[in-house]
Amino acid sequence: MLHNFFIIHPPLCEREGQEENKILYFHPDLPLSQKLKQIGLAEALNSVSKSFSGNCEALRTRKFTHAFLEPEENFLISLSIKNGDTQYSHALLLSVLNDWYELFMRIHGNLTDLIEKIGLVKLKNLLSTFFGSFLETLGF
Repeated sequence: MLHNFFIIHPPLCEREGQEENKILYFHPDLPLSQKLKQIGLAEALNSVSKSFSGNCEALRTRKFTHAFLEPEENFLISLSIKNGDTQYSHALLLSVLNDWYELFMRIHGNLTDLIEKIGLVKLKNLLSTFFGSFLETLGF
């Protein structure tokens, strides 16, 4: 059911060839080329929607339903599920993303402050520990 879940910080990719740097967390573990392909859709939709003074919160395709959340400036969180027999609303997926971010933030603090306080490597480890065990508990 879960296709992917990721958290990215695009400013960490300063030039071409450094795209991996922007990935703070990605589930499931895939080859980098596949991760970047999936991240590209989210970034493109986020960028285009800002051109129209808005945010793209969700997208439904034939195969997947995607939800996007920009909880802090320059951070993007995405959750994608495979479309199956049941229909999940975009609002439900966005609510899940909001709840997951809110839970993480209440326990650990916001992402911007964490990068400054503990550094990028420790933040990536913290996100991996938190969301990895979280997704495992949910059976994803």
